[in-house]
Amino acid sequence: MKGAYVIPLAPHEISNFTFNVSNNWECVKLLIVCVRFYLTHSNNRLIKVSSDSKYVIDYPHIKLEIIPTPRLYIYVGPNKYISIVFPFHIKIENDKIALWYNAIRIDEKIISEILTLINLRGKANSSIGASMNSLIELYLSNDEYDPISDEAFYVTENLLLSETGYIRHDHDPVHSNGKIHPEYHFDINYSKQATFKYGSDKMMSNVEFEL
Repeated sequence: MKGAYVIPLAPHEISNFTFNVSNNWECVKLLIVCVRFYLTHSNNRLIKVSSDSKYVIDYPHIKLEIIPTPRLYIYVGPNKYISIVFPFHIKIENDKIALWYNAIRIDEKIISEILTLINLRGKANSSIGASMNSLIELYLSNDEYDPISDEAFYVTENLLLSETGYIRHDHDPVHSNGKIHPEYHFDINYSKQATFKYGSDKMMSNVEFEL
């Protein structure tokens, strides 16, 4: 399967993809939110482009690149780009995108369950609490909530343990501070312990960002 698939973002949709990503749970959430968006809109808003397309796209959009390695590009505006690895197997069925993780079909049920796990982990006032970092503890607490399938736990565990390849490109004049926080920069990795900023002399186009 070749090519890339673009879905334009309406102004009211952009905020769905701009939440803070500072740990692997939040990175998985970003991935799953994108997956839901693709599956929801692939039948009416999907634009297929060639893998070697060199056209600058100057409106907010999400792009799923298939070759050489499946990867998501999220363009939420002219000053912020995000990219992560896309770990799912992609099929086109009846002109719609279908996604699989190993032998598990990624459908709305699985998506909802994964997002439930992520939200439960982050609720400070729940009986699980924000301090629960272990998926095992969530699994042991599963009887207290609507049952979540073993498939959802399996996919979530594997996504949490996988390499996300996260990178973000920003123009941030408000927090600019010389080499410590360049006005134009790339954020490599997302956690405070591992991230670093690589300065650039301009905000790149989507074509340059994807090279």
